[in-house]
Amino acid sequence: MNLSMIWQFLIGCLLSTGLQAQQKMTPAQLKEDLALVDQALQEAHPGLFRYTNKSAYTQLVRSIETELKEALTEKEFLVRLQSLIAQISCGHTKLLPSAYQEGKFLYPAAHAFPLRLYFEEQDVFVLESYSAEAGIPAGARIIRINGVAMQEIRKKLSSLLPADGTMQTGITATLNRSFNSLYAIFLGESPVYTISYEYKGKKRTAALKGIASETIEQANANQQASGLKPFELEWKGSTAWLTIRSFMADKQQYPFEKFADSVFSELKTKLTSNLVIDCRDNEGGIEDWGGYLYSYLADTNFRYYDRILVNKKDSFSFQPYAWLPPFYHQARNLIQEKDGKFYWPLQTYLKELPAKENRFTGTVYLLVNGRSFSVTSELATVVKQNKRAIIVGEETGGNGYVNNSGLFAVLTLPNSKLQVGIPLASFYMNSDPVNGRGVVPDFKIATTIKDVLNKKDPVAAFVLNKIKTTH
Repeated sequence: MNLSMIWQFLIGCLLSTGLQAQQKMTPAQLKEDLALVDQALQEAHPGLFRYTNKSAYTQLVRSIETELKEALTEKEFLVRLQSLIAQISCGHTKLLPSAYQEGKFLYPAAHAFPLRLYFEEQDVFVLESYSAEAGIPAGARIIRINGVAMQEIRKKLSSLLPADGTMQTGITATLNRSFNSLYAIFLGESPVYTISYEYKGKKRTAALKGIASETIEQANANQQASGLKPFELEWKGSTAWLTIRSFMADKQQYPFEKFADSVFSELKTKLTSNLVIDCRDNEGGIEDWGGYLYSYLADTNFRYYDRILVNKKDSFSFQPYAWLPPFYHQARNLIQEKDGKFYWPLQTYLKELPAKENRFTGTVYLLVNGRSFSVTSELATVVKQNKRAIIVGEETGGNGYVNNSGLFAVLTLPNSKLQVGIPLASFYMNSDPVNGRGVVPDFKIATTIKDVLNKKDPVAAFVLNKIKTTH
């Protein structure tokens, strides 16, 4: 499940006044909040020590506590806590401001970095300027900002971003979406930014004024495509192109199972040989929808999930400060304990299920990238394990074997009012273990700054050409 829908549900009841972020908490209050975060993570998080050992985790908690010697605002406290969240290496674990809103800066900035950047694997380029001020041309490679090498800036911000395991594609995707906000909060604002860059083989320097975060938020909102359906089927010649932008949508308006039934019925009627499933930028949603889609790709009976583990069966001591799913207290009585582990049984796709009668028997291409996360990475894992698709694009941002998601506790810290989203279940796929990695594509196709500026889609072009030359 995508955690953003939890935040959207809670936003009306968890929003604090703007003054909250300006108030300062005493060291004692900050340490109380830190202790509660530590307690909640250790009690509830099912994968807390999957990628970090307990000794390193405990040492970091103590280090943060030692540094809490002066009064801090909510924003200053978030900056200090973020390293703890990042160390867990779980992309579903979030630390957010009390007044968080989707699509906004973490905190308003008066002097935000004025350029929209594009991060490739190694280098960083300018896409456009958010300011009317004449600035740096699109396509220029950024070398330094305020005297600091871009590689160091990238390294610093990357170290603070929660991501599944050791994958970098998800981090790169986050930098592409949120660099300006991240820079403002973790590296600070500047009335003027001195930027060293390279363009057409010449190195130059420019000084650009910082701009208000609202200007950037509005520009980003204007660029987002509106009216797009969460999933739709198109035809590119005789090739079926199934785009799934999200596995989360209003079930009444967009019933996924009914949609999938109609799609695969049409494919069978038209005797389709090639199906492209485009799940790029799909950050997940409802687990069952991934399993349901796979039931049309499977060529035999299948088990989608191997097991789902939770951390404990008893109630949580931090419960007075947390929102929990309404049914959780009743449902946890169904948790099964075996060999010291706690198993969550309420999931249809834990069972062996038959492939659909209208299952697709032709060639499947699955397109993924660094924003392919959670349910999408689960689907990619199973199709790769069972060789039911040719995967093209980038390594997924979600772990290819296990992720923490499904049910969430949303902890509101009593003093700072920061919100901590803690996943309560670990979903293990019925596949070979892959430690800390996403699903690696069969054909890695990168989208470069030149592609973006020229409005080209090299991944789609590769797949269509492969279909043309293969069949």
